[in-house]
Amino acid sequence: GAAALVYEVVFAKSLALTFGSTALAMNTVLMTYMGGMAIGAWLGGRMAERARRPLHVYGVIEIAIGAFCALAPALQAPLQSLYVYLAEGTPADAPTLTLLRIALGALILAPPTVLMGMTLPLATRHLGASGQLGPTVGFLYAANTGGAALGAIAGGYWLLPTLGTSASVRMAALASIVGGLLALRWSRAAGDAAAPVALTMDQPELPQLASRLALAGLFLSGAVALAFEVQTTHLLAIIAGNSTYAFALMVGTFLVGASLGGGLSSRLLAGGAHPIALAALAEALLVISAALGLWLWEAMPGYFASFQFYPLGRTFAARELIRAFACLPVMLPPAFFIGLAYPALMQASLRPGSPKAYRRLGIAASLNTLGNIVGVWGAAFLLLPALGGLASMKLLCGVALGLAALLAWCAPRPNRPALAATVALAATALSIAPRALDMTRLASGANVYFGEQGYGEVIDYAESIDGGLTSVATSTGPAGEVVHTLLTNGKFEGDNGESLEMGAQLGFALTPLLHTTARDRALVIGYGTGVSARALSDSGFRHLDIVDLNASILELADRYFQNVNHGVRQRPGVQTHVTDGRNFLLVEPTTYDVVSIEITSIWFAGSASLYNVEFYELVKRRLAPGGVLQQWVQLHHLRETDLLTI
Repeated sequence: GAAALVYEVVFAKSLALTFGSTALAMNTVLMTYMGGMAIGAWLGGRMAERARRPLHVYGVIEIAIGAFCALAPALQAPLQSLYVYLAEGTPADAPTLTLLRIALGALILAPPTVLMGMTLPLATRHLGASGQLGPTVGFLYAANTGGAALGAIAGGYWLLPTLGTSASVRMAALASIVGGLLALRWSRAAGDAAAPVALTMDQPELPQLASRLALAGLFLSGAVALAFEVQTTHLLAIIAGNSTYAFALMVGTFLVGASLGGGLSSRLLAGGAHPIALAALAEALLVISAALGLWLWEAMPGYFASFQFYPLGRTFAARELIRAFACLPVMLPPAFFIGLAYPALMQASLRPGSPKAYRRLGIAASLNTLGNIVGVWGAAFLLLPALGGLASMKLLCGVALGLAALLAWCAPRPNRPALAATVALAATALSIAPRALDMTRLASGANVYFGEQGYGEVIDYAESIDGGLTSVATSTGPAGEVVHTLLTNGKFEGDNGESLEMGAQLGFALTPLLHTTARDRALVIGYGTGVSARALSDSGFRHLDIVDLNASILELADRYFQNVNHGVRQRPGVQTHVTDGRNFLLVEPTTYDVVSIEITSIWFAGSASLYNVEFYELVKRRLAPGGVLQQWVQLHHLRETDLLTI
């Protein structure tokens, strides 16, 4: 589990250097990863039925995973060359590139992920001699997700920053290989007597309807679980920060909760708990915890601001600990109940005494993973843009509530009154959830600066998976004028105050013109309020490309900052591209006289790919003779070593 999370993070980071850091590109990689695991679970179920020595097969598969992943970093350069060869000249935001990314990503991701998906049925077959699927799956699920939590937190805070991506992958590969060798050794020592294929259970056989509902529940709960993680991470990124470390903390917190829930589920099922009743209870409690957690969102900015004058909150470690205490009450309880439901639904989906028990187990695990894929896609690209974070969370709670009610209806008669009361309580908790969030408080910048910034009242905003919360606040300037400020997750992007930041914004755009007289083509990565792009356009460039991966920035800047950007995006010779800046340069063969980069902050997740040697080599290839690269480097939140490295 620990190794798998390191693989997932490293593969996502490495492929982002080729495919871009947009949410579409990143989630395409994630869904390809999960798709391989779904196929693997289906194949693993069929293999587990036939395997005479399942632990031996498991060990061989773990060694194969480690061996392939150890070689994977060497495949990145050829993959990028192939991608550029096939994509060069195609617009970087063209839909056809998504299909190309899926196909090329599968070349690297399919072999290890299919193998990873095969491990659960094989491990369950080895440990399933007792005849109870649920406790075995719960035990394995708890161990695997617990390891994954360790991989997420240790990988984000220590492994990747200390060793880098290639060495981190090798260390994870070593862990997989050692795990495989241990499995082979234990298989020989124990004789690896496989469990009977036809499992029996202490509970009476469930009705066929209940078993089928459990399979559907695995798909739905898988979709709700990952959609919940996407939505909660989105809201936490707005309030608690969206650095790479913050994301590692959020994912780790979610996995810790799921691991604890899976462990308890294993114990309860082993003690005789009815799987359908336990799953219904878990889904209802998930709704209660998630609905009540919605009340915490508006309180968090005040929590962060309270540390403004407190010395403890000034170090990196202390601030990450403060963020951890913000994540725990929001993510841990719902994740716990998601973990509680999974083994129960797995046990309920199995037909006791069936000669195809492990094949059905593989199908059940595959359905849950397919639900994960639907949840990621639906939450990121359908629910969030259409409904926003709060309404999306309520809708997900509604789906979980409906599943809880159906499961309660299929539960044994003695359990139904208590389950009906719990479902009713969950419906009540959802009905009293907040109807709206105070965007002025959420966009206060408290998570960035650990203090209220006083940008004014938010008059418009947009939510997206790429940009988080993009907002416009209004206030009164020093001369009594009305000032609009553009913010991303509470982080300052620019304003239109003549006595405030306008001088700096214009100066940023004009500085590179001191170093070149060429006026053919210019590229601006990071639109902001549009002042920099307008200044370059005013300077006489024949063609200007504007690249920003957050469409909300472009829309709000055109709506509220036309008085300073002068509608530059509508001018002849100006072209806008909603995509990742690095990917744009990778597939766009054009050369530029000026490349101007002003993104929100280096320490935001995904931004670091514009501040490394490979990126500077890429820019150099895209600069015309005598061309100039200009890049804004924020000194706050930045160590001297980072500045010297750049």
